[in-house]
Amino acid sequence: MRSRLYETAGSNGISVVKKMKSLLIEIGSEEIPARFVPKGLELLKADLTKFFDESSISYGTISEYATPRRLALLIDVAEKQEDRTISSTGPSKKAAYDKDGNPTKAATGFARSLGIDVSELTIRETDKGDYVSATVEKKGSPTIDVLSEELPKIISSLKLPKSMRWGDSSLRYFRPIQWILATLDNKVIPFELNGIKSGDVSYGHRFLSPKAVKIKESGSYLSLLKKNHVIADCNERKNMISKGIKEIESLAGCRAIEDEELLETVTNLVEHPTPVLGNFEDKYLSLPKELLITVMRSHQKYFAMEDAEGNMASSFIAISNMNTAINDTVKRGSERVLRARLEDARFYFIDDQKNKLWDLIEELKNVTFQEKLGSVYDKAERISSLSAHIADRLNPALKEKAQRASMLCKADLVTGAVGEFPELQGYMGMTYANISGEESDVATAINEHYMPRFAGDSLPSEEIGTIVSLSDKL
Repeated sequence: MRSRLYETAGSNGISVVKKMKSLLIEIGSEEIPARFVPKGLELLKADLTKFFDESSISYGTISEYATPRRLALLIDVAEKQEDRTISSTGPSKKAAYDKDGNPTKAATGFARSLGIDVSELTIRETDKGDYVSATVEKKGSPTIDVLSEELPKIISSLKLPKSMRWGDSSLRYFRPIQWILATLDNKVIPFELNGIKSGDVSYGHRFLSPKAVKIKESGSYLSLLKKNHVIADCNERKNMISKGIKEIESLAGCRAIEDEELLETVTNLVEHPTPVLGNFEDKYLSLPKELLITVMRSHQKYFAMEDAEGNMASSFIAISNMNTAINDTVKRGSERVLRARLEDARFYFIDDQKNKLWDLIEELKNVTFQEKLGSVYDKAERISSLSAHIADRLNPALKEKAQRASMLCKADLVTGAVGEFPELQGYMGMTYANISGEESDVATAINEHYMPRFAGDSLPSEEIGTIVSLSDKL
């Protein structure tokens, strides 16, 4: 339940409890890239609450909503600012008064900026000398008036990770802003930003219900959008996707490979999520598992599926942004697009096997590692030298294998598969090493030498991988 009461000082100095007002802000835009949706909402919330704190505006419960086309906050706020006592320090005494004690332009300007007479200024002693100061009692303004002036500044000054300008405007945002909804207790907070006037109107789903949606009461924001095929609550969309995946799993007899990061991504790609089951030809199951998953995950944002034994299934789950009425159309389209991507992957996988992995090492001489540090081939030789040094001290019996793994560890960078799917470097090297007849611990080290890739990542499982990993990072 929302806490909608706050305490403030009455005219007689005695505290009184008042009811908070409901502030609703929604910035509508062209589709924001999925990875920026959570960050944008976080920044909007942080900047707005910081402003409330600095402006002595009490606030309570904050509800956050976001889709690819909107960032929205519903906040309980006080009706007006608290009355404040503001102490300000101005110019030095020497600069504020002439030798006869008359105020200079510096003193009169400082007094004018505070809205007081120059006679009300006082002198305050500081570590740096005597300075002019003043204490002003400032009455709080109605919150709606403060927001009318400040909201355009807050929106236009958001420190977004990546932004763009459009038209002739200097305003920067993720994507061009299309509308701004701003109300306080259902009254429009009037302002204009980049030619867009604030109002009490939102918009439904781009295709299923593109009409304007008038928000007469902030409490009906979610339900009105839902009627127009927009699920504004990220958690609700996420749960809908998870539930839909479970239903498909029970029908298909196989399970989606768990992928929390992909789930977060698709949640922020759609406004009206509908999971759809698709299939592909069994011939593609001959591709390495991670290659199959990457094609579906990274390029198409599909969930790959596997059977109870962990073997890849020739099925996938796509998350549509439409309703179930066109599931068959979505299924056919998704299958057609995936088929083309899988065919590319199959071509590269077959073509890469025309050469043994060791034969590709020479090509690394044509790949620059760093201008002053030579080629990737030079890098591999340095790794090999360090690996020999470390192996001599840890386990001399592994020296030869460690050196071989070191020379091979970057060879997959010149393969077609890694060129198309860079995130598979190491894994494809291991795969091709096994196909080329390399010893299994050498092949494993090729994949594991990148570990750990980040804080908290898994460590190499075998000693050779540990040696090569250390050498690569030194």
